[in-house]
Amino acid sequence: MRALLLLALATGPLLTSVAVAQADLPAALDQIASSELSKQKIPGVAAVVVKDDRVVYAAGLGVASLESTLPVTPDTLFRLGSARVFLAAAISELSSQGRLHLETPAGDYLFGLNDRQARLSVQKLLSPPSESGEEAVAARLVENIRAKPASAVLEEMIFTPLGMTHTTFAPSLAMTYPLAMGHTADGKINRPMESGGLFTSVNDMGRFLTVFLNDGKVGDILDQRQLIPASTIAVLSSDSGYGLDADASRGVRLIRQTSTAPGFTGAILMAPEFHTGVVVLANRDGASAITIAQKLLERSLPVRFPQSLAVVH
Repeated sequence: MRALLLLALATGPLLTSVAVAQADLPAALDQIASSELSKQKIPGVAAVVVKDDRVVYAAGLGVASLESTLPVTPDTLFRLGSARVFLAAAISELSSQGRLHLETPAGDYLFGLNDRQARLSVQKLLSPPSESGEEAVAARLVENIRAKPASAVLEEMIFTPLGMTHTTFAPSLAMTYPLAMGHTADGKINRPMESGGLFTSVNDMGRFLTVFLNDGKVGDILDQRQLIPASTIAVLSSDSGYGLDADASRGVRLIRQTSTAPGFTGAILMAPEFHTGVVVLANRDGASAITIAQKLLERSLPVRFPQSLAVVH
C-alpha cells in the first residue's frame, strides 16, 4: 500500500486544491443524490456526510416503498447486508482486553469449523476478501467469548455507547420504526424479513462515522469521552483492511465497506486524512450505493480528482 501511494505521488499531482463553500455544500450534495436516485431508478436513498466531529449533511430522498410512497428520511431504517465493521470493532476490543488474540487460528476458539475456516486467524475472518460464512464464524466467536448472542454484544459494546438507538438485528423491532422496504431491480417489493440482518439509519451511522473519524472520542476538549478504544480504531483503519477495505490508488487513502441484502445496498466510504466520511443506504437490488458515496465524498473534500475515485464494488 505504501509503495502504491509513493508511485501515485511520483507520477505527478493527482489532487487539485479547491475552496469548497460550506454553505453551498448541502444543496450540492442534494443535487448529486437526487441525480443518482433518478439515474439508477432507486425508490429511496438516505445519505449522511460527516466532516471532523459533526454531520454536515443528512438527507432522505425518494420513498421507503413504492406501495406506500412514504418519504425516506435520515431516520428511515434500511437493511444492511453485513455487520462486518461492527463485529471487527467488538473483536478488536475483546482482543485489547486479553480475551482473545487476533493472530490465533479461529479453530483454537471454536469447534465444528471447516478446515479452511479453522486455519484462518481471527483477524483474517473479517479481512477482505472475507465471505458471509466467515462473518458468521466471527459472530459465533463473539458469542463464545461473551456467552451471549452477538447481537446483544454489539448492542452493549457499540450501538448503545454510540447512541445508535434505532440500530437493531430484530425485524420485529425494526418494523416499529420508519422502515424502507427492499425492491428488486424491476421494482417489485421484496417482503421477506424473517432472515433478519442488521437494520440501521443514516442518522445512526453518522454517529458511528463521527466517533470513528475522531479516534473513538466524542465531545469537546473540556468534556471528551472515549466511546471506542483508540487501539480498536487504529486496527480498523489500518492498511491490513480488518473490517474495512483500504485503498490509496488516487493519492488519497480511502477505507470502505459495501454491503448487499435482498432488495438493499449500502456503502461506507471514508477519507481519514480529511476526517470525512459518507454512508449511503438504498432500497433496490443492484443499486450502486458506492457510486453515490464516491460522488458525495469527492464533492465534500477540499480537493478535486482528475478522474473519479477508483472504488471497487
